[in-house]
Amino acid sequence: MNRIEFMKQLERLLWDIPEQECRDAIDFYNAYFDDAGPENEAQVISELGSPGKVAAIIKADLKGNSQTETYGEYTETGYQDHRFTGGTQVPDRTNVIREREDSSRRSRGYQGRQTRSGGNLALVIIILVFTSPVWLGLAGGILGIVFGLVFGILGVVLGIGAGSLGLLAGGGAVIVTGIIKIASNPAVGLASSGAGFLMVAIGIMLLVAFLWVVAKLLPMALRAVVGLCQRIFHRGRGGDKR
Repeated sequence: MNRIEFMKQLERLLWDIPEQECRDAIDFYNAYFDDAGPENEAQVISELGSPGKVAAIIKADLKGNSQTETYGEYTETGYQDHRFTGGTQVPDRTNVIREREDSSRRSRGYQGRQTRSGGNLALVIIILVFTSPVWLGLAGGILGIVFGLVFGILGVVLGIGAGSLGLLAGGGAVIVTGIIKIASNPAVGLASSGAGFLMVAIGIMLLVAFLWVVAKLLPMALRAVVGLCQRIFHRGRGGDKR
């Protein structure tokens, strides 16, 4: 049974009392339901009992004769009517209202936490959007430095390798030319051959240096760059453990 059914049945049971008294009683219990709130509707109906019990209480109160004393009496816990099993107790309205207010405060507190959480997220998003030129520029600068270091190291290494190959090839060509010139012009031929041997020697030294850089320094440099990237992009995630 819900509130509407309860009140309709109560109104039908009060057909035999004065109309104004019936209206006052209906208004009183409607106000009582309103004070308790929709969430306490079932509790109020359970505490009031059946509409028949409530109607009997109202009629007994209106009669105000010896039947009231014969059939029941009002006590500290409510009206006790001996014609019905058990007693109909009107709940303490103050407690009902207090419980409703406590429930409302808990609901407002939960909704407030949700609102604050959503507000904080929105604030973070707004800050990220408005500061995006700054942190995007910083990220681009850091990436530029990293790529610059990597390609700079590779450029130096490749330059040494290419230079060594060029000196070896050029020195060999100069040596051949000098040997050919020795027959016609010994001085020029010897000078050219000497220059060619010098170029070959320098080329061999650069080739050795290139191989040493590729085998030793290049892996160390790449590991250093990777470590720098890890410290930059993984700070706070265990990248700086000691």
